[in-house]
Amino acid sequence: MAIPGQIPILRYRIYTFAIIAHNFVSIIVSRDERRQTTSALAGVIPGCISQRPVDARTRAAQGLALDQEGYAEEHRRCSLRCNAQRPVCSACQKRNVRCHYDADPSETPGQALKRKYSQLQESSSSSTDKIYKILQMRSEDEALDVFHRIRRGADPDSILRLIENADVMIDLAVAPETRLRFEFPYLASMPMYLYAASNIYLQSPIYDYAFGDESRRQRARSSPPGQVVKETIPFLRPYHAAAVIDPRLSKIKPSDWTVVSENDHLMRAMLQHFFMYEYQWHASFQKDCFLDDMVSGHRQFCSPLLVNSILAHACHSATEHPNRVEYWNPRTLGYLFMAEAKRLWDMEAGNLRLTTVQAGPILYLAHAICGSDKIGRAYLVQSVAMAEKLAIFKLDKTRVSGKAQDARDFTAWAIFISQIHNQWYFQDRPLLDEKPQVPLPDPNDNQDWFGEFWLKYPSSDELYPAHFGASFRGHALLSVIFNDIACEHYLGQEHKPVFSLRDILSYYKRLENWFDGLPLPLTPKNIIFPVHLKLHMHYYNSVIRLMVAADKLQQQSICAILDRWTAESTARQLLSEAIASLETLIRLYYIRHSFERLDTFIVQPRAELAMIRQTDTGDSNILDTESVQSTVVLCAQGFRDQGRNHYLGQALFHLTRNSVRPETRSLIDKYLYPGPQVLVPSTPVLAHEIHSNWPLNIIDASENPRNQRLSDVLKNLEKITLDSSAEAP
Repeated sequence: MAIPGQIPILRYRIYTFAIIAHNFVSIIVSRDERRQTTSALAGVIPGCISQRPVDARTRAAQGLALDQEGYAEEHRRCSLRCNAQRPVCSACQKRNVRCHYDADPSETPGQALKRKYSQLQESSSSSTDKIYKILQMRSEDEALDVFHRIRRGADPDSILRLIENADVMIDLAVAPETRLRFEFPYLASMPMYLYAASNIYLQSPIYDYAFGDESRRQRARSSPPGQVVKETIPFLRPYHAAAVIDPRLSKIKPSDWTVVSENDHLMRAMLQHFFMYEYQWHASFQKDCFLDDMVSGHRQFCSPLLVNSILAHACHSATEHPNRVEYWNPRTLGYLFMAEAKRLWDMEAGNLRLTTVQAGPILYLAHAICGSDKIGRAYLVQSVAMAEKLAIFKLDKTRVSGKAQDARDFTAWAIFISQIHNQWYFQDRPLLDEKPQVPLPDPNDNQDWFGEFWLKYPSSDELYPAHFGASFRGHALLSVIFNDIACEHYLGQEHKPVFSLRDILSYYKRLENWFDGLPLPLTPKNIIFPVHLKLHMHYYNSVIRLMVAADKLQQQSICAILDRWTAESTARQLLSEAIASLETLIRLYYIRHSFERLDTFIVQPRAELAMIRQTDTGDSNILDTESVQSTVVLCAQGFRDQGRNHYLGQALFHLTRNSVRPETRSLIDKYLYPGPQVLVPSTPVLAHEIHSNWPLNIIDASENPRNQRLSDVLKNLEKITLDSSAEAP
C-alpha cells in the first residue's frame, strides 16, 4: 500500500493498525453472524440445525412446515402442534392464547429467513463500521484497548455499549482539565490595591503558580506529566480535574436505595461530586460508616431517606441535565428525588434514627439553594430537636467505644456546625445553646474518626490527602466561637443586636487565636483545595462583620480608641485588611478552580464582597474604579455560573446586575454574555418564587436583619422595575 508523503509516521501506524483491526473485527463479526443466523433459522424452522439423524417421519413433518407460512411462536416454546392457520391457529384457540408468528402473513418461510438474515447483516455491519471509526479516531492507547477486547472475544455490541455508557473508554477519550489557571472576565490582573505588605496570601504557592514568576509557569506548562514534581500538581490543576479514590464509590448501587432512578452510573457521579464539594463543607454524617453500609445493604448508618436527600441536593451538580435548576419541574430528577425524600421523611415521623437526624441539614440545603430556606428550615430545626432527644450531644454513662459511638459523636459535631453556620449568617439565635460535650479528637491522633479523602489527578499515580480531618475540626472550633457570639447578641431576627467595643475586641482576639493555631495544611501558605479556601473566607466574613460594627462604634463613642484598639491596628485598618484578604481568596479560588461546579457556600462570600465593593465599605480611598468594577463583574460571573446549577444563583445574578451602576451593568453584559445582546437573560427572577429569610445585604454584625431579607429585597426591586416601566414613555 502506498504511503502518502504527507502522512506522519504515527498517523500511518494508527491507520495501518485500523485496517488490520477492521479485518479482524470482520472475522469476529462473521463468526457471530453464523451463530446468530443459525439461531434465527432455528427460530423459524424447528430442528433445521439438528446434528442427529432425521428419519422419514421427521423429514415429512419438516417438509410440511416449509410449505406452510411459519409456525406460531407460542408453539415452539410449548412444543405444541401448530397448523399455521391465520390469524389464530387451532391449538391457540383451544388454549385461549394469542398467536405470535415469526413470518408476516404475506411472507413465505424462505422470505422470512432472508429478511432476518438481512437484518442481522445490517446490524453487524453497523457495529463493525462504528468500531472501525473508533479505531481511526481514538488515540493509539485507546485503539489498542479496543483491539485487546476483540482478541479476548468481546462481541462488537458489548464493546460499543461499554463506550457509549461512558465507562472506561469514554474516561480515556475525554482530555483531563490541565490548564494552569482560569482567566478573569474583565481585567486580567489582580487589582493593585490588593498588593499590600499585610496581604499574607501573596506569599502562598497558589498565588505564586497563578501570578508569580512567569518562567516557573512556563516550565510547569511545558513539563511532561511524569516530570512535574508531585507536590506541585494540586497547585497546577483545578480541583474538579481530580477524583475521590475510594473503592466503595464504584461498588455502591444507589438504585437499591431509591425508586427514582435506575441509572447507577449517573447517581455514582453525583455522589462523587457531593463528597468532593458539599460534604467536605456541610457534612452531616460520617462518610466511612455511610459507605460501608451502602455497600453491604445494612441500614444502621445508611437509609433510603438519607440517600434520596443527598441525591436531591446532588442533582444540581449533574451538568448533563441543563434543566437541573428547575426545582419546580416534576420531570427533573431533582424534583423527583426531593419528592421521594419528603415522602420518606414523613414516614419516619416519630422514629428517632440517626440517619433521619443526618438527612435534615441536607434537605435544608437542598431547599436553600432553590431560594426556599424559609420552607426548608423546618428540616434543620426538627433534625436538631431529634438529635437532642437521642442525646448525641451529651456525655453519659451509656457511652461505649467503637464505630457506632464514633458515628454518633461525629454527627453531634456536624449538626452543631450546620445549625450555627445557618444562624450566624441569618443573624438569628442558635438552635443549640452550647457546644457538644462529646470529644472532638485531633486528626493527627485519630484520623479514622473523621475519614480522610484521597484525591487522584490525571497523569499522576500519586494520591493526595484532602486533610478533611483538619478542616472539619477547624470548622468546628470556629463554630464554637460563632455560637458563643450569637447566643449572647442574637435574640432573633426581629431584634437589633447590641455590641460594645469591649465585646468585639474580646471576640476578635478569640478569632485571631483560632487563626494563629491552624494546623500546617490550613495555614495561608499551604491552602489549595476549595474547602480550605472557604474556611479562610468564613473567618474573614466574620471579622469584616465585627469590624464594621466596631468602626461605627468608634465613630460614635467619645472613647474613639480602646487601648488604641490593638497594639498595631485600628478597627478601620483591620477591616480594610480583612476585605483585601477576602477578595484575594475569592480571586484565587476562581483562578485555580473556577466557579462552575456546584458549591453551595461560595455564593455567600461573593455576595458580601459585591456589596462591599459597591458601597466602598472600609476602602473609601480606593480610586481605581476599573479594578472595583472588575471585582463586581467577577462576583456576577460567580452568580451566573452557579445560576446554571441552582435558582438562588440566578436570583443573585439578577439582583446584582440590576442594582449596579449602568456602566458596570454594561460590563457585566459585555464580558459575561459576549455576542448578540439577546443572549443576556431578559426574564427576571420572580420574587414570589423566592422564599428566603437570608439577610443578603448585611455586612454589619450589629445590624437588624429584619428589612434585609432576600425575599423582601427582590420584591422591592421588582416594584421599582415595574414603576420605572410604567413611567417610561
